[in-house]
Amino acid sequence: MKIIQFLLTQWRYVLIIVLIIILYFISAENKSLIADNSRKTKNIEVLNSNYVSYKSAYNTGLKTIKGKDSIIQLNAAKVR
Repeated sequence: MKIIQFLLTQWRYVLIIVLIIILYFISAENKSLIADNSRKTKNIEVLNSNYVSYKSAYNTGLKTIKGKDSIIQLNAAKVR
């Protein structure tokens, strides 16, 4: 009973403590998300720096394919 009475009389302090705890967990999660975003950005930069694209043609051996040419253009990419 005394604890409840104390909480009711000092509700502002209890609210401030609860808000501080919530802010701590939010900031910890935000720090984790920033670190993860930085890691993913670096991975994308590495993949894009070593990216080479190719274009090749494949002859199907058919005369025409539904009115189109028998050579099909293929796109490929290579990452070291």
